[in-house]
Amino acid sequence: MTIDFLDQAAAALRGKRVLVRSDLDVPTEAGRVTDDHKIRDALPTLELLLQAGARVLVASHRGRTRRPGPEDSLEAPGETLAELLGQEVRFIDECVGDGVKMLAGELQDGQLLLLENVCFRSEEERDDDTFARALATGVDAYVNDAPALLSRAHASIHAVTRHVPRRYAGQLVRFELDAAHALTGAPEGTAALLLGGDRLAGREGVLATLLARARVLVVGGGVGETFRHAAGMACDEAKVETARVAAVQQVLATARDRGVRVVFHGDDVERTTLEDVRALLWSGSLGTHDARLALAVAEATRRGTFSVLAGDDTVAELGRAHALGGFRHVSRAGTAFLDLVEGRDVPGLQALHR
Repeated sequence: MTIDFLDQAAAALRGKRVLVRSDLDVPTEAGRVTDDHKIRDALPTLELLLQAGARVLVASHRGRTRRPGPEDSLEAPGETLAELLGQEVRFIDECVGDGVKMLAGELQDGQLLLLENVCFRSEEERDDDTFARALATGVDAYVNDAPALLSRAHASIHAVTRHVPRRYAGQLVRFELDAAHALTGAPEGTAALLLGGDRLAGREGVLATLLARARVLVVGGGVGETFRHAAGMACDEAKVETARVAAVQQVLATARDRGVRVVFHGDDVERTTLEDVRALLWSGSLGTHDARLALAVAEATRRGTFSVLAGDDTVAELGRAHALGGFRHVSRAGTAFLDLVEGRDVPGLQALHR
């Protein structure tokens, strides 16, 4: 199966109506966006299309409620998007129907129409084919530029592609795929995995995938307590995932057999810990020494390590510490990035195959 990438096809989309699934789920206060990083992240794909002369329709979800209302409308994000693009963004308070057909038909080359929150329609999360067909009405091409949503089988991510002749991965999805491939393509014995957070659950596949290529495994946080318990070390028993102790014992045995160095965060992580590492994934907070560890990662990055930070909470934490600049790639895909590293053919990727 092959996925086509937008940057290789954008020039051919002049005058074509292109539906872009973005992620504009941003917070607002008093009708103003208070954190615009997701909107800024969406700009490379949208600008690429607009500069190529495409006629762009943008679909997104927003918020956790599934009832139409101003608190989860995309109108305010649309105003911020217009400011950042430096051009008009037309907004319509529905995502399918005659009004959308009319405004989409009026679009000229290089213009953009933002549709209302697709999750205001219950059919979206059911991956409803009739709703997906309505979203695709009159559309010549589809672009998925919402990597954090690739694991969801929703109509605007999955079913919609059945009704569009051309489909592409946007710039954000490409960046995430490239980063995942850099990690899984590292030669054996050259990767580092920094694994933290409260629980190991859901990340066993990533651990197994990267352990086969690892030189060093650094564990901390609640996950580190499970590893300490499995290794027969003193630990905080309240944080141990007892159901995963046996699996972690097998991981430690495999690491020993393969010569993988296991470092328990909280011990000093020296500069030499990450020497000769060619690819690195940090997933989950490792504890109170994260900022110091970020400096060691930044130094490794300067030496040529392809370093990736994944996990929304950890990204936010290191962002507050102004420590994101030391990574080659900061994933905005959340847990979906781990699916990509593990090699899962998630619904959003299946839908892009040709």
